[in-house]
Amino acid sequence: MKNTEAEKAYEDIMSRCRDLRDGRFIMSSKNIGNLLKSVVANQESYGYLYKCNEVYSYKNELKLALQHSNFVLPINKGKIVVLVTGLLRQFLLYESGDKDGFDFYLFLRKYYPAIDIDKSFSLFIDGVISPYAKAFKGMVDDEGVYIDEIEESNELGEELSISVKEQLYPCISKLSDQISSANGINPTLKKEYLTMLDGLNYVLELGNTKLLKVVYIGLKHTMSSYRDGEAHMKFIEDTLTAYRML
Repeated sequence: MKNTEAEKAYEDIMSRCRDLRDGRFIMSSKNIGNLLKSVVANQESYGYLYKCNEVYSYKNELKLALQHSNFVLPINKGKIVVLVTGLLRQFLLYESGDKDGFDFYLFLRKYYPAIDIDKSFSLFIDGVISPYAKAFKGMVDDEGVYIDEIEESNELGEELSISVKEQLYPCISKLSDQISSANGINPTLKKEYLTMLDGLNYVLELGNTKLLKVVYIGLKHTMSSYRDGEAHMKFIEDTLTAYRML
């Protein structure tokens, strides 16, 4: 039997996440506040968050997420809920003058570098907020809170692949669109760039890590002549490295 209240809470969270995405960086403080209000105002989503916090530690998950050159989400949905909720709260604390808060602007510049802050913000939305919204699907599906996703599991490889895909697909898609619409690229080079990006998408779908390494090396070599793609390429490499796929 479906939990209609949980579905409503999930849809509201998804809606607030879309507002955050569409509002761009300049509106981020207000929209982050509205998103967190949505999470805690509904009994279903607040209950799910409470259960996740009983099992997982925000401080521990934050330490793990920041130990790489880019911000790396955990695989587990419950951990994502705890980590991102706490992180968003610290962004708002900084805005209010609390010394324990995080400067969102500096966070984006450090972990999602790009040619301007809105592009950094867009990478953050794809890599953090979209998976965060999807993580609340657990309360709709009544999955409960995962106590330990590694324990006695034969599906870790599949889950890891899914987590990587969620972070990389939007970045690859944006880079492909950017190249496709660019006017100053040699047509032959443009075709090579797009072919290599299609190849990366394909091996991610296959989940073949050995083939992924080969394709990524070829992609990195090919894309070295396209300076406007450096931020996206760095995000791809950092993400693959953080998940030990390179």
